[in-house]
Amino acid sequence: MELAYFSYTSLTSDDLREFSMWTWVLEQNYGRRARAQNSGTLIPSFGDGSGTGTGGTVKYKEGDPFEMWMGVWSPKVYHFSSNWKELRTLKATLERARRRQREDVCGVTFFYFTDNIVTYYIVTSGSSKSPALHEMVEEIKRLEIELDLILEVIHVLGTTIITEGTDGLSRGIWISQLHSTPSQEQVLAEILASVPFIPD
Repeated sequence: MELAYFSYTSLTSDDLREFSMWTWVLEQNYGRRARAQNSGTLIPSFGDGSGTGTGGTVKYKEGDPFEMWMGVWSPKVYHFSSNWKELRTLKATLERARRRQREDVCGVTFFYFTDNIVTYYIVTSGSSKSPALHEMVEEIKRLEIELDLILEVIHVLGTTIITEGTDGLSRGIWISQLHSTPSQEQVLAEILASVPFIPD
């Protein structure tokens, strides 16, 4: 009887893409670090990619203002799910850091706050049953390695994204002098505050 490791199997294009991804990862001699090399530096970012538009907010350095960016989906993107749009926005956030050659992201923990629970789960687990989402997760993991950072996706309430100013409903509103700018420090403090201990 022929043993399994002497048998042949046909590989699909998805299989070959997976092998290509793992080959690239192993060639980088990359291992998952227990903590960021520059663990004293945390970069907060927010993203929202639903409806017809996409946008994000990032603060790279202490003392620097938050960078806010926004864009509009092309009509060919409209039919994609909100999960795809949220994940694409995360990818765009990392691509912006690479394109702008942000050296200050190297070795840091890069927080990405989103109100999309699916984005949180599939990036954290590193996979998705949806081929389109899984392919994008692979691209995000590749960017994480290229930028030499540890990506931590954090799920927050939609009201937090609105208050912070990245949500489509509030995006750009703080640019107006008629509105006071929300305290980013307070927003982050509320997100990262310890959960109160309840014996039950």
